[in-house]
Amino acid sequence: MKSGSSLVVLACLMLAALSCSNPAPQHLEQGNAFVQRGQWDEAIAEYSKAIELSPMMVAAYSNRGYAYCQIGRWSEAAADLSRALELNPNLAEAYYYRAVAYGHQGEWDRAIADLDRAVALDPDSAEAYQKRGFAYVEKEQWHQAIADFTRAIELNPKLAPAYYNRGTLYLAQGEWSLAIADLERAVAIDPDQPLAYQNLAEAYARRGYEHGSTGELELAVADLSKAIELQPNVASLYYQRGSVYNAQGKWHLALADLNTAIELEPDYPAAYNNRAYTYMNLAQLDRAIADYTTAIGLVPDYALAYYNRAVAYFNRGQTALAIADLERAIALSSDPDLVEAARQRISEIQRRR
Repeated sequence: MKSGSSLVVLACLMLAALSCSNPAPQHLEQGNAFVQRGQWDEAIAEYSKAIELSPMMVAAYSNRGYAYCQIGRWSEAAADLSRALELNPNLAEAYYYRAVAYGHQGEWDRAIADLDRAVALDPDSAEAYQKRGFAYVEKEQWHQAIADFTRAIELNPKLAPAYYNRGTLYLAQGEWSLAIADLERAVAIDPDQPLAYQNLAEAYARRGYEHGSTGELELAVADLSKAIELQPNVASLYYQRGSVYNAQGKWHLALADLNTAIELEPDYPAAYNNRAYTYMNLAQLDRAIADYTTAIGLVPDYALAYYNRAVAYFNRGQTALAIADLERAIALSSDPDLVEAARQRISEIQRRR
């Protein structure tokens, strides 16, 4: 027993001596402690000391590369992570973070190559699939990007960036319902995403506009109302919903929305044009003519506004002004339907004289 105890003490003394002779592991541990506290410069200093004392210490290079990533020193991060991978080519996290560094330098092919290696070494890394999907987006390889975002979500159903990125990609492709589903999920997981709310509002607005163009007016109003809830200070959303209300003959609702659109964006010619149409249907011809005139003042070649103001003038019995506006609409318009309608109006006015 006594002899055994002496051996244990001797072993401890030998380890202590080794630690004293090469304190690199202590600097590594201290660097890791600084990382835990988010003290990146201090961590880098400790890792650098470890590397000076032990130039083959893989963890010191890998961890310093990670720390460089956290403060945006991308070229230095890539250099350290490359050295770590030279010493140990099976470090999945080193490939991942080097890919991050390459991505921030716009080197997407190199980033994808590293992420290929990362997922090969760690097939359950949702973050690696998500990051590779983003790289594919930058390369405009949409199919591969969606596949990677989908795989990331399968591995981690609470990974908000994967939903956000896939939803944004669906939005760019005109897949409004798919975009809405993903972006709704993204903000449910992480409510602190201003861009996600903005993109979600755009998806609702675009789907609403599509419903409106196909005559599904109630669905259009529902989607545009949701978009307004998400982005209550966007004039175009009120303009679009007001236009749908006009199509439904809901004049007072249309007027309220178009008023709001103009309050938010006083130089909005289309909103004045559409509000004038609302006023005409409310038999307020003077207000309609004033709004058409404002729209023309903002856009002097606004052919449709000239045509519409002509109709208002005609309804008020001012035929000379109506003909003048119709002729102006014909001169300005490249729309053959509008030109033909204006000519027919002129013929009708002249027959009635």
